[in-house]
Amino acid sequence: MDSEKRLLVAIVLSLGIYLLFQALLPPPPPPEVGPAPPPPTAPVESEAPPPAPATPPAEGVEALPAAERLTTAVDGPGWKAEFTNVGAGPVDWTLTEYEKPVAGHWIFGWIFDCVRGDCGPSPLACGDLGPIDLVLREGGSAVRSWFTASAAPPFLPGPEEVVGAPDSGLITYRRSEGPLWVTTRWRLPEGGSEREGSYLVEYEVNVENKSASAVPIEPRFAVVDQIPPETGGQYDIVRHVSAYVGGGVETWKPGKLDDKGTVSEAGPVQWGGLGDNYFLSVLVPPPDAAPLAFQAGAIPRAGRDGVEEFNEYYGALQYPTATLAPGQAMTWKHGLFMGPKQLDVLEAAGPYLGEAVDFGWFGAIARPLLWLLGALYGLVGSWGVAIILLTVLVKLAVFPLDQRSYKSMKEMQILQPKINELREKYKDEREKLNLEILQLYREHKVNPLGGCLPILIQMPIWFALYRVLWNSIELYNSRFLYFCDLTQRDPIAVLPLLLTGAMFLQQKMSPQPQDPSQAAVMRWMPIFFGVLMFTMPAGLVLYIFVSTLLRMGQQYLVNRGGGQPAAPAQAAG
Repeated sequence: MDSEKRLLVAIVLSLGIYLLFQALLPPPPPPEVGPAPPPPTAPVESEAPPPAPATPPAEGVEALPAAERLTTAVDGPGWKAEFTNVGAGPVDWTLTEYEKPVAGHWIFGWIFDCVRGDCGPSPLACGDLGPIDLVLREGGSAVRSWFTASAAPPFLPGPEEVVGAPDSGLITYRRSEGPLWVTTRWRLPEGGSEREGSYLVEYEVNVENKSASAVPIEPRFAVVDQIPPETGGQYDIVRHVSAYVGGGVETWKPGKLDDKGTVSEAGPVQWGGLGDNYFLSVLVPPPDAAPLAFQAGAIPRAGRDGVEEFNEYYGALQYPTATLAPGQAMTWKHGLFMGPKQLDVLEAAGPYLGEAVDFGWFGAIARPLLWLLGALYGLVGSWGVAIILLTVLVKLAVFPLDQRSYKSMKEMQILQPKINELREKYKDEREKLNLEILQLYREHKVNPLGGCLPILIQMPIWFALYRVLWNSIELYNSRFLYFCDLTQRDPIAVLPLLLTGAMFLQQKMSPQPQDPSQAAVMRWMPIFFGVLMFTMPAGLVLYIFVSTLLRMGQQYLVNRGGGQPAAPAQAAG
């Protein structure tokens, strides 16, 4: 992600400069964006049922009765859905406990719109966003099965016969594909107070050969849905095709699939479908029947002026080919998970589903950090206050290291005149100068890198907190003070400005480099870091701001205590 890369580069550069100056080395000598997504087009009901099935029944095979297009409304714990007999699956799936993401209005964009005469919503207006709907497509089910050699889902032949009602928690559909009769059953979860597993429904497909000849089949089961183009920059919550395949999580963004059409990855497949930062729509096979491979693809359609466009994508579980003898039947069972990427819910729903929450390189830190934040939230009922308390706890943990850091910085400042004398004395002997400076540090027991360890400890926490904010449903749409969502940037840029001011004050309180060029660079660092924070999630800026205030308080106490470097050790004898 671009913002994470910018944060990494900024912190690494800042730390590099800091290490360089603390070691009193001379300053160093001066020294893909992918294709844009296609424009949105008016939605097309691409799979409206034709009057007759696309695949007529084979000769001698009983034809199923024609059916009308029907939908069935069902309720589950924390969700509502509609199932359709066009494709035999869900055509709508609403999570009643979650709202749509905050639009992410920013003060500067709002002012620009006002200048143009269209102010739009205020940056502080959170609004009633409405519930999340995990199915965006129209015209047919978002879960498909097919048994032909076609890689992509074929055109839906039409409405299927409804042979079961949801009164008993079971919905059953039946269709014919040439010589095959395909029966699809959905078993809904029972209601209850426990949400673990409640977003998982049972999906079973039975195929029977009704002809007098053997029929080869290539079974595939897929999640199919629209992925709208990106419009909100780095804070867009963009869907992608995703799967746990071959021992790890793989994702395919729409742009990549637009170029390649279909991508296949060898299995075994533990789950696969579509998802984004916070929600998941995937099929989960039984542990003892892992599919052979996973296919990700784009479904083309004719756009303006005959140009091929994409707005629907699929993730398919592919099973080994088979041959059905006359009268033979085969059955495949899956779970369909359509819900939030909440760790405990995912782990209860199926093996490896917890891996869908992507914490990147910092998962070993992010997971306990999320647990601790959740525990603090349980005590105070506010994610913003929980982040503040987390900052205090981390500060207490690194307090001894910080104390040594500040004392080391003060001792370095006291030794600076002697270091300047050495630089003047050995200005033409760089190697000799470095040896003399190191000897001075040893004599006075000063560690030139002593101020760096607390920063090295904090950096992984910053990155882990960033990943937690950007990937944890627990903090999704988390409101605090004037923030509509702590995972979005500060809408009116107050917190980054306060952080920049606090960093300037902290710099004034800290020992200053004697070298004018080094001092000039250090003066610009708060501005450099502050500008970067304008693009970071408000929860991360809140953490760094509170941490800076605590560091200022500790620096004040160290400055009041004074201090002198340790006296040089006297030679024995």
